[in-house]
Formats: sequence, structure tokens, C-alpha cells
Amino acid sequence: MRSELAVGFVRTTFGVRGEVKVESYSGEYEHIARLARMKVRVGRSTETLEVESVRIAGQLAIVKFAGIDAKETAARLRGAEIVASRDEAAPLGPGEFYYADLVGMKVCVEGQERGEVVGILDSAGQAMLDVSTPAGRRVVPFVAHFVGEVDLGSGAIEILAAEILE
Repeated sequence: MRSELAVGFVRTTFGVRGEVKVESYSGEYEHIARLARMKVRVGRSTETLEVESVRIAGQLAIVKFAGIDAKETAARLRGAEIVASRDEAAPLGPGEFYYADLVGMKVCVEGQERGEVVGILDSAGQAMLDVSTPAGRRVVPFVAHFVGEVDLGSGAIEILAAEILE
């Protein structure tokens, strides 16, 4: 399992004093508001920025980083991912998983490996597993009708409807 997780991303700037709008991938913001420093990943470059302030505004966090005092300076962060250690990320409830933990898992039907999760797609608020199979890429809705047991220990996800992978 990864020790760090992408917890959100910078949508755009806010105002003229260097603040940015951050959207949480989980839809929760308490964990973002508690961060004193944020790792910000732009492409392959990562830097750690000190947080001056965070306030929640609807479904966004407005974040002010130390040393970024103008809209033009903050604009370079547009699209950047916010990365946090696993223990700083939003806590998981029963039956919840971090997307990063699902990527790379084997996809099985009746115990037989049929593919691998290569990504997670969001479609109208519904998570979809992007699965690479010998027959090509397939998309599997991450819902109880199609997905059975998710075993992080063995790295396998059981698919209940084999035809979805054909």
C-alpha cells in the first residue's frame, strides 16, 4: 500500500491575494483543513508548502499558502494534486477503499484471474473500475451488483457478473 495518497487538487485561484480553491477527491474537507503543510504535485515535480489558512466554502477549501501572495503566483498551482500521508487522509468507513489501493489489484471471476485494475474513473459520482483484460479494457461499475469481495490482503477483487468482462 502506498504511504501517500492524493487527497484533492487545486481547481483554480481565488481572489487576488494568492488563495486557491482545492477540491477534495473524497468530498470530505476536515482532513484538508487540518494540514499544516501540503505536498503539492505539479506533473513530476513535488513541493511542500506551508499553509497559512484554510476555510471551507461549500464543496471547496479555500487555501492560502505562505509565500504565495498574488493571483499570478498562485496560478502556477492550477491542476496540482494535493498529496498527504495515509494517516492524514480522510478516514475510511466500513466497505470504503482508497482508489490508490484498488489500482493494481487482480480482478477475478470465481477465483480465476481475468484482469487487473489499471485505473478508477468517476462517472456521475459513481466509481468505475478500469480493468485491463486479455480481451481489452473493460469498465466495471464499483457497485454490489457487479463487485463482490475486495480483499486488500490478497490483492484481489471478485467480479460477480463474468459477462461484464467479455
